Amino acid sequence: MVVAAIKKDYYTYQDYIHFPDDKRWEIVNGEAYMVPAPYTKHQDVSRNIEIILANYIIKEKLGKIYDAPIDVVLNEYTVVQPDVLFIAKERMDIVTEKNIQGAPDLVIEILSRDPKGTLRDKREKKKAYEDAGVKEYIIVDSIANYAEHFYLINDKFQEIGVYGEDDKFELKTINGLIIELKNVFE
Repeated sequence: MVVAAIKKDYYTYQDYIHFPDDKRWEIVNGEAYMVPAPYTKHQDVSRNIEIILANYIIKEKLGKIYDAPIDVVLNEYTVVQPDVLFIAKERMDIVTEKNIQGAPDLVIEILSRDPKGTLRDKREKKKAYEDAGVKEYIIVDSIANYAEHFYLINDKFQEIGVYGEDDKFELKTINGLIIELKNVFE
């Protein structure tokens, strides 16, 4: 949690830029969270996802892929660092030298071992991504080896599917890209 010296009822982006640099922070709807360093399996899964996406996106010249830590400013009260994100080439104007200013097209969060972090990814951050207009959201559980897939329809996330490690599914924001989860979890 936030150090007592900077404890407030709510936080803004202006507060965020003054947080200590020795730790990773996120603000979700004005509430500040210290984000611990991920475990090695989390990093393996993150790297595998990034390689799969980057190979396809670069080849097809579709946009850019980024991974944490990178600040995504959804609004004044929500600054997050998604594990992996994609921005279509038509929307590159939201990419600044310092951060991403707005909703990515695709966000992938990999669950941590921390139950509070897991709940935050599944509730508060999911709602923040939905409200900001992220088109596609995927939650990956690197411990139980499954993925939950959501797509924004009429301003609400609709569950497209829940997939196990032997399943594959097609991304909606990156047409033609099929994710085989066995390649993600290996």
